[in-house]
Formats: sequence, structure tokens, C-alpha cells
Amino acid sequence: MVEGAPHTFCIDLRYWYPARAYNFREDTSGTLKNRDGETVSVENRRRLSYAIWTFGRTNDPIRQAAVMLYVHARMLDAQPGEADPNAVGRSVPPLYERIARDSARYHGPYRVDVRMPGSLQVGAQGTATIRVLAASGDALPGVELQLTAAGASAPRTATTDSQGVAHVTLQATSAGDLRLAVRAPGLASTLPVIYAPTTPAAARNGQRVAVPTSQVVVGSGGGSATKTQIQVASTATPAAVVVGGTSRDLVTVRNAAPTFKVGAGASLFGPFRSQAEISCDGTPFWTGTLPIAGSGDYTTSPVKLDQTGWYVYQHDIPDDANHLGVTTSCKDPKERLRVVAAPAVYTVVSAQTAEPGAQIFDTVNVTGLAGEKATVRAALYGPFASAKAISCGGKPLWTGTINVTADGVYQTAKVTLAVAGYYTYHESIDTGEFVRGAQTRCGETTETTVVGGVHTLVSAEVVFPGASIFDRIQVLGLGKSARIEVELFGPYAARAAITCSGAPYWRGTVIAHGDGIVSTPPVRLAKAGFYTFRERVAGSSLKTECAEVAETALARPLILTGRGDPVSSVRTAAASPPPQPARVRIPSLDIDAPVFPVSISLPHGALGVPPLIRRLGWWQDGMAPGSSTGSTLIAGHVDSARRGPGAFKRLHEARRGDSVQVTTRNGQTRTYQVVSVQVMLKNKLPTSIFSRRGRPRLVLVTCGGPFDPSIGRYRDNVVVTAVPA
Repeated sequence: MVEGAPHTFCIDLRYWYPARAYNFREDTSGTLKNRDGETVSVENRRRLSYAIWTFGRTNDPIRQAAVMLYVHARMLDAQPGEADPNAVGRSVPPLYERIARDSARYHGPYRVDVRMPGSLQVGAQGTATIRVLAASGDALPGVELQLTAAGASAPRTATTDSQGVAHVTLQATSAGDLRLAVRAPGLASTLPVIYAPTTPAAARNGQRVAVPTSQVVVGSGGGSATKTQIQVASTATPAAVVVGGTSRDLVTVRNAAPTFKVGAGASLFGPFRSQAEISCDGTPFWTGTLPIAGSGDYTTSPVKLDQTGWYVYQHDIPDDANHLGVTTSCKDPKERLRVVAAPAVYTVVSAQTAEPGAQIFDTVNVTGLAGEKATVRAALYGPFASAKAISCGGKPLWTGTINVTADGVYQTAKVTLAVAGYYTYHESIDTGEFVRGAQTRCGETTETTVVGGVHTLVSAEVVFPGASIFDRIQVLGLGKSARIEVELFGPYAARAAITCSGAPYWRGTVIAHGDGIVSTPPVRLAKAGFYTFRERVAGSSLKTECAEVAETALARPLILTGRGDPVSSVRTAAASPPPQPARVRIPSLDIDAPVFPVSISLPHGALGVPPLIRRLGWWQDGMAPGSSTGSTLIAGHVDSARRGPGAFKRLHEARRGDSVQVTTRNGQTRTYQVVSVQVMLKNKLPTSIFSRRGRPRLVLVTCGGPFDPSIGRYRDNVVVTAVPA
């Protein structure tokens, strides 16, 4: 009937049904009367308009019926009972009630209420509250809104919730006025649009129709945005700098938008002689520019500092259109740094050997003071019976101070050494506000004087049983002639077992005629085990320590690890056990066995490998896995007449390049690579496999070769050497 209107509603009862031939035209009179001549009130027309727009645009016959009945109820042209929804069916009355309720509550005219947040800082967020209010004052739910913001960012659309409210988050983007324009395009028109037939007959007898139409309602809200206050935190790094070093400042900027791009002024003031003098007035020591682009962490250029004292950083970050800048405080402790001198002290004793009654002094060379003054404290400790006994604890023999005003060479006062022994100087520089403390190491060779001393060194680290050893004795400051008493103790199963008590293995005397080197007579070592020399200068307290490494030699033991091995496992607790091996694996030979520490069996002159033949023995006086020098020796059985194959049954099959894995008790695994496989007579077993010197290596040993029934043992040893992979 009406062009472009798919849904129309007849508003006149008992008249002709509308037809396109009636030539409908919009009624623009502004009033609406029913066919009985009664004027339809504005309120009823508003409700009618809401009902046909909200509920009438449908092809559902039940909804159409409910809307049609409601329309005639608003037109007031129905006879009693003629527009009763209860007469249509059970589905219509509930819908009719809803249409009547919502039309009364939500009809136009409408207005858009926009409530803006209070004043925002640029970059901050706030919430705008939007309601579309009906003529009744109720807010409409489910209204789709179109949003346009000025001076802020906001979503482009929103929808009112079940309470008729839309909450919209705004973020201020520029300082000044904020506007939020709201457009609600899909609301029912306030009054219905009526079309009437114009052909003569239909004009008298035809029904008029109401067309569902909508309207657009707009509204807006305003507010303001202020500049964002930039927040800055900064820290000088490091807090203490050695003269000649560099400093930087770590600057953290917060509350700045990505659009905030400025060049901040950076200044470093100083040096000051105290923190109380720190000021940011006057000419800075250094200035620079720090490019800032939004929030983030920034670092100034490095500044080289060649003068001691206190310094402080200050930063000036300017405003821009949307941000308020800031100047950092000159009193911020985190912005302070201290430049200190790091002096070094080098000292040399006036004489490294002296006779009793001689005077010595120390030459002290101080560098790196950078113009600061310092106090050097010197102490002389002694006498000590040996170099090993030197300590810089306890009460010194002499103390003194030197007031140092600049880099240079200074001397301590002279000290008379009346008693034979070892003496050592120890110097330190006091820590000051602008001076970092320093000290020499205790017992430095250049700081030590020997009064009437001896130094000794055994002729060999490891020898074959039956070979001889002797001791070399270097004599210092004992005068024209000295009688030196020499003792050799042994054999011992392990270094930890050495005691130097009881009757010595050998005793002798040598005479030293002045400074130089003298040697003891050779002493034959009949049995395997450890032997150690000890010397004493007759008529004095000077003597060497027991079990010094330089004074200890090993008569190499045998390794008997096959049928007929008479040795039981021997273990002596080490003084300070290294990382002990716990397991050996050779994947290519299917060898995987636990390892236990062992020592030498003195009665048999052999290494005490565990009697349980699936276990291996680590010689605990050798080196541990991972040591930087020396041999890590692990031995194991090849077999047993009663127990069958041993852990190293297949060791003789090893080849160059095979991998060996050793796991220690602290859980570390070290990998070695085989470099040699040797078979040799047992009595030719080389001394090098017991040495703590030379390149680091792993040595695996078992028995091999033919079995000799006459002695009940294998003739040979199999020796596999591997190096760290």
C-alpha cells in the first residue's frame, strides 16, 4: 500500500481493507482523529508509534495480532470486547501486556544524557556514562550508540545495558576541552506517520494505515583535560667510581605518552669535598642531552671522572603541549656518586736473608692516590719456624705508620732481628672518604726475610722400591758453619698417615759451611710407601715441618688385581678429601663400576684394591678428577678364581679414542678420551702413574698377560691412559 513500507497497520475498524489502488498519501495535518471524530491524544499517538516500530516489524502472526489489538486500543474506536486480547488465544495476552507496558515506559520524545568524568590528565582514563531517556524519564536498554570523541580516544560504538546505561572509557589525548558526541539512530519516531487513501470512494470508506518509522537522537557531553605531570626517578651508576672510571645515570620516566618527545637537559655537578657542600648552582662539571620518547628507561652518555670527590646528577625535562616537565632534586641521594682513589701498595724488604742481629726495613711504593693523602700502616711479624708457619694474625713484632701525601717511595723504620727464623712485612692503606683501602698479601716472598733459615727439596717425587733418595738443603743466613740433623720417616700407607713420630727410618747429619746447597747421603727405600724428610738446625729452633710435599717421596707400590691377589682393601682417611670419583663407565667395553678410595697395603707393597671384584679402587693420594695437573689413578680386578670376571675384565680391549666417563660424589661427570693402551711387566709399572705433576690424565690399571702358576698371579699390568676430552 505504501511504497517502501513492508509493514503497515490499519487504524480504522469496520472500514474497507487498504489496497494499493487507494493511492495513499501521508497525512500532514498534525492531528489524528478516529472515524468517530474523537481526537487521539498525543500520549496515545506516542505509545502507538513506539509499539509499531519496536514490535510491529515482523511477519509473526501472533506479534502482528498483539500489535494490531494495541493500535485499536490507542485509537479508541473498538466496540466493547472487540479489541480484547483474551479473545484471540493464549499466546497473545502476555505479549499484549508487554507491548502495553514497554510502550507506556519507553516512548518518545527522547533525549541523550551524557555525563563526562571529572578533569583528566593527558594520558589518563576516565568513564563517561550515557543514557537514552524516554519521555517517562526511564533509560532505554539495548540502544546501539555511535560515538565521536574530540580531545580523547574512545570506542566508536557502545550499547546501553539492561539498566539502560552505557559506560564508555575515555583516554585524554590532548590538554584542553574534551567532547563526546553521541548519536542514537534507531529509536522509534515520537509520533506515528499516518497514510490516508485519496481516491474518492476509499477516502470515505477505506482504512488509514500507520507506518513504523524511526528517528535519530543526538546528544553530547563536555569536559576538560590538563597536562600530565611527568614522573622521573634516576640513579647514578655505579655509586662509587675509581678515578679515571666512567659514570652514567639511569633515568626512568613515567606518565609520559609515546607522543612525548623532548630533549632533556642532563647535568653533573662536582666535585665537592663533602656531601654537605653538594649544590646544583654554578657551572656543571658536565652537561648533555638525553632524548626522551615516552615512558621508559634512559641512560646518559658516559662521563669520565679524573678528580676525587662527591658529584650529583640533575635533569631538566621540559613541558610539551600535553605534559608538565620536571627538574629533578639536587638533594636526591640516589643521584650522588663518589669518586675515590684506588691506590696500590708495592713493598720490598731490604734483605731476604740476614744473620741474627741484622737490621731490616721495608721499601713502600704507593701509586694511584690521585692527589689524596693516606696513612700506610706497616707491621712486621715473626719469628716463624718455617715459611709454612707464617701468619699475619696475632701481635706483630713491630708496627709503624707512614703519612703519605702523594704517590712515591717511602721507607719504614729499621728493625733489629735478634732471633733466627722467618719474618714478613705486611702493609695496608687506611680507607678514607675518597681513598679505597689496600693491603699487601701476607707472606709474600718479596716481603719475607729468613734469619738463619733452611729450604729443602727431596730428590724425587716417585721412585721404584729399592731405589735411593736424598734431600737437597739450601742454607741461608746460618753463619759460617751449621750442623743440620736429618731424619727420614716411613714407610706410610698414605700421606694422611705420616706422623714423624717414633724411630725414624734413617737418621743422619750434614754440615753446612756457609750459605749454599748441601745434600744428604742417599737412602735406599726398601719397601713401597710414603717417606718424608725432616731437618733441624742444631742449637736453634729452626726445623722443617713434617710431611711437607717438597720433602715427601713415594716408593711406588705394585698393582695386583687378578687371581691370587693377597691384598685386602686399604683406606686411610685423607686430611681434606677432594671430589672423589664414584663411578667409571666405558660404554664401548660395557664397563660400569663403582669406585672407592684406597691406600697402599704396606705388608704386601701393593695398592689395596677392593676385594669385591666388581668394585674399583681410586688411589686417594693421587689427583682427583678435574685436577689441573697429575694422574688420577683407578685400579680394578680383571677376575678372581672364586668370583669370576672382575670390573676391568675387558679393559685390555680398550682402543685409542674410546670415551671414559668418571662421575664424582658431588654429581659431576667428566669425560676422558683414551690415548694409549700398554701391557707391561708388573715390576716395570712406571712411576709416572703415581705422579701429581705434569698434564692432567686418567690412568686405569688392571692385570693382564699370562697367568703364572708359580706365583699364583698374572705376569703383567694393563695400563690405559686417557686425557680430558
